[in-house]
Amino acid sequence: GINAEYGGCHHSQTKCEQNMFRFNFGGSPSSPSSSSSSTTATEGNSIGGGNSSSHTTTPIIPPKIILPTEDNINSTFPKEAVGFLPPLPSQHDSESVVNIQRYLRVKPSDSSPLSHVLEKSDLKPGVYEGGFKLWECAVDLTRFLIETKVDLKGKKVLELGCGQGIPSIYTLFVGASEVVFQDYNEEVLNQLTIPNVYLNLGKSGVDRSKFISGDWSLLSTILKEEEKYDFILMSDTLYSIESYPKIFSVIDNHLSKDGILFIASKTYYFGVGGGIRLFEDFIEKRGKGRYAFTSLKTIADGGSNMREIVKIEYSKNT
Repeated sequence: GINAEYGGCHHSQTKCEQNMFRFNFGGSPSSPSSSSSSTTATEGNSIGGGNSSSHTTTPIIPPKIILPTEDNINSTFPKEAVGFLPPLPSQHDSESVVNIQRYLRVKPSDSSPLSHVLEKSDLKPGVYEGGFKLWECAVDLTRFLIETKVDLKGKKVLELGCGQGIPSIYTLFVGASEVVFQDYNEEVLNQLTIPNVYLNLGKSGVDRSKFISGDWSLLSTILKEEEKYDFILMSDTLYSIESYPKIFSVIDNHLSKDGILFIASKTYYFGVGGGIRLFEDFIEKRGKGRYAFTSLKTIADGGSNMREIVKIEYSKNT
């Protein structure tokens, strides 16, 4: 009796949060008050969950490996803070049913500088990149991986702008050998991503994972250039055009020759200029034809603006 309703919204952030997901704990429907606190974000007063810190007035946060500790592995969140996010492509296909748990109503500790930021906005480029929210494209990507039964067993996975880490947690469920969870903010990894991984997979999941905070432009200083990944995952990270060179650099340095980059994104992020088409153009020009770009799925549910799942891989002609 665990289910979720999937939807979207053009309206204010609060209204979107109330309408995006309804969680059902143990078979009993959740109340409006509990659904409003399960924060799945659409555009509202913010745009995405990635890494757009190229503003000249903002210092770049250097990358840092975050080591799981007793404090963040053995989370002390109360039980009522745990919700289920089951992407169920088919309720009649038992192999496709994956009940992913996540912590709800999570925010930075009161002592964190981010707590002041979140009082006013869900996103402040170069300071906080939205990692405490569950963005709808992360759910789109997870559902797609389940629906299409992408073979992830024994694969190495890198998720950029992971936030809650839902897509990569799924890859661990189905046998990924190594997963790197990357988010701009160290607090997100410590207070949410690592607890989510442990909540779902215990120590075995944490042992197969690496957690890295910081700016994408310096990621290769921690991930050595010879470190290649079979899959790179991104969701709601294309809202900032200024971040595209950083993303390209990660792809160029760390996607294996036979690897695939899956992106879940709005087709257009109105008001800020980013989106799938602009990124496709950027990859074509910067990559000089070395990459093939394929649109795999369009999601037009009438709630939010159009979303897509796309694939980028090395062109067969290169």
